[in-house]
Amino acid sequence: MVERVTRAGRRIGHYQLIRQIGKGGFAEVYLGRHIHLQTLVAVKVLHTSLQSSAVKKFRREAQLVAGLRHPNIVQVLDFGVADEAIPYLIMEYAQKGTLRQQIPSGTRLAPTRALAYLEQMAAALDFAHQARIVHRDVKPENMLLSDSGQLLLSDFGIATVIFDSINTATPDVAGTAAYMAPEQLRGKPQPASDQYALAVVAYEWLCGVRPFRGSFAEVAAQHLHTAPQPLRRHNPRLSPELEETVLIALSKNPAQRFPTVSDFVSDLIASQQSRPRQITRRPSDYRDADQPVEAEDNEQAADTHTRRNLLMGIGGGILLAGTGLGGVALWQYEKRKNGEEINSSHMSQLNTSQPIQQGTLLYKYTGHTNYIYSVAWSPDKKRIASGSADHTVQIWDAYSGQNQKIYGLHQDFVNCVAWSPNSDSTTVGSHLIASGSVDHTVQIWNANTAAIISTYSKHTDAVNCVAWSPNSQCIVSGGADLSAQLWRVSDGITLIKYDKHKNDVMSVDWSPNGYMVASASRDNTVHLWDAKLGNNIFTYQAHKDFVYTVAWSPNGNFLASGSNDHSVHVWSPSSAGNAFIYTGHQAAVFSVAWSPDGKYIASASYDGTVHIWEALNGNKLYIYRGHEGFVHCVKWSENHIASGSADRTVQIWQAI
Repeated sequence: MVERVTRAGRRIGHYQLIRQIGKGGFAEVYLGRHIHLQTLVAVKVLHTSLQSSAVKKFRREAQLVAGLRHPNIVQVLDFGVADEAIPYLIMEYAQKGTLRQQIPSGTRLAPTRALAYLEQMAAALDFAHQARIVHRDVKPENMLLSDSGQLLLSDFGIATVIFDSINTATPDVAGTAAYMAPEQLRGKPQPASDQYALAVVAYEWLCGVRPFRGSFAEVAAQHLHTAPQPLRRHNPRLSPELEETVLIALSKNPAQRFPTVSDFVSDLIASQQSRPRQITRRPSDYRDADQPVEAEDNEQAADTHTRRNLLMGIGGGILLAGTGLGGVALWQYEKRKNGEEINSSHMSQLNTSQPIQQGTLLYKYTGHTNYIYSVAWSPDKKRIASGSADHTVQIWDAYSGQNQKIYGLHQDFVNCVAWSPNSDSTTVGSHLIASGSVDHTVQIWNANTAAIISTYSKHTDAVNCVAWSPNSQCIVSGGADLSAQLWRVSDGITLIKYDKHKNDVMSVDWSPNGYMVASASRDNTVHLWDAKLGNNIFTYQAHKDFVYTVAWSPNGNFLASGSNDHSVHVWSPSSAGNAFIYTGHQAAVFSVAWSPDGKYIASASYDGTVHIWEALNGNKLYIYRGHEGFVHCVKWSENHIASGSADRTVQIWQAI
């Protein structure tokens, strides 16, 4: 920590600091004015000097957050590192201050007012989660009120910068710990951690007290071990249904919470309005190996659809958790039914000539406990590999969910999964899976045994995408370190490090002939580059926002790229990138897949749908609406599609 001195009157970048308007244990906030435009801004200056490695991470975090454009998220306008390696953020100015200033500790809110705030925060958090950003520090101090009364969530990513720059717990960390989920205390934050934190906020607003109080160690231990008191002990006027909903979101096991933050708040609103609720969280498919399940009260314990299972936290590691270095949880998988065959008559038609109606759901796989980020068909089209934010890849029979294998060696979200394209089922290569993770690794392992074969560890940040070469000899992987790396499978030697992107590489794909690689990035571009030499061949720049996905057509003549600008572009490098633009989606497009014959494209979106349309003219054929959350990934196999979603399911359905 550097010495804390007031910076009022000083200048940072293009901004003059007028006066201090807020402060905390790790940062001060100043009202600032642009020296040329005279516009007012909020300038957050952290009380910490960053090491060179942390400076790079701060810039990347700030760049990602600056790309979050949502009505309930504070817009980051600029950022930088001042003298003495002090990081700062320039943000839009919310004149009415924070909700902590508006609602002091101990204040009890009317449920209608609390729910109005919670609904806005849920929308902001789910939007960030679909961009694979976890806030990690949800609390009233980070909720601001705009002049119009709109609620704005601030400080995305700041917690990680702070924890990377300190090594001891402080009183302010204890304040943050009041909202920290058990898995985050163990060093494994995930989207459900933000839901837990918002549930703590809901408890505080509805009851006038937080569920857990004390020193950092005491609060952390209670998060890990102690069930919160029922809300109605503090506020008897609350309905049992509202109380139950908050307690579900406060479940010790993230898998016992709601699929999304908005699902949680929607059930809160329904319970307050005496409407039927749809409690969409599932019983857990896994639990901590050392955790006994706490008994529920009397006859209500049997109702697993409307009561949560309280899981006791494992002891130890509390001080480490305070520094963001929590221990690794050991997972014990329970044998459960992992899906449902929707209609056996449809399955019997798969081996006959009888037609199946387009969009018919053939199988729903429910074995994962968090968002599905990636799916891949096996070369023989009989099995699926699905990667999830629950840190696992799961292999299962595509139309029954049987013969399940679970690969659990990744230490963070699994962002991408790719099956070796070798179609000869007698070779070892056809059984290989490559999976990439936020843990910075690509792991190659046997799909039949789930045994690891090798680990590629040369990325310095999260791995977002992987693709095998057509001959299965090489892999290209792209990540948050702004690079795409082409490396040999047999020995892990890096052959090419392509570093010409200016932001995260989100998607990679080999041309069918293996001569070129396409890489899509948050820098709004798609690059085509030589797979042997690594030189840039063509840069496609027509998208107006992040490009999340790119895929070559089966004949190699066209590419399809999907973007945060809600569009899919179909274009050919041979025609200087002139594109047909599909604009049928209402939100970001996360994934695109060509039909095997190259006639159609399936596009998956944050709007919760998958669209099927003619590739070269955009004629819309069908919209699949079977998912209950945004759809992250889509893959085509003959006449069937596999799509994975934030609703924690992979669905197999009839495409054509």
